[in-house]
Amino acid sequence: MALPKKPPMSVVRKGRGTEDSNKFSRRHAKFIKLTRGRIGASFFGAPVGILGAIGRKSGELREVPMIYGVDGDSWIVIASNGGHERNPPWYLNLEANPDVTWTLKGADHAVVASTVDDGDERDRLWTMMNGVYPGYDDYQADCERQIPVVRLTKR
Repeated sequence: MALPKKPPMSVVRKGRGTEDSNKFSRRHAKFIKLTRGRIGASFFGAPVGILGAIGRKSGELREVPMIYGVDGDSWIVIASNGGHERNPPWYLNLEANPDVTWTLKGADHAVVASTVDDGDERDRLWTMMNGVYPGYDDYQADCERQIPVVRLTKR
């Protein structure tokens, strides 16, 4: 049986922002790291990397599995938070400290995160990322904030 192009909203939305969804993300990130990306590094066909950022309040490393796209020498991630009205905590951590790690297939990369604010460039990357994961337009329709597009560039 083939998986759908994008998950049913209940998969993404159920428990959004709850302890259960946070536990799932932490376990998913650990599983990807443990297998060096051989297992778990995709979500409904979209590639997944691990973003490591220092918590702005805790000062502790926070690792989050992220769908990504590739644009030249950088990676693109979307701060969708499943269409929630607030930006996800990891995005707030990036705003506080943009020097983060990006893990793919067991390799850690030192990167700097920057929000893509330029209208044409943001639109191009948004379209590209909808090709990677078709749910982003639905998320944007569900909230009034403009969902941030983030570029990760090697330091």
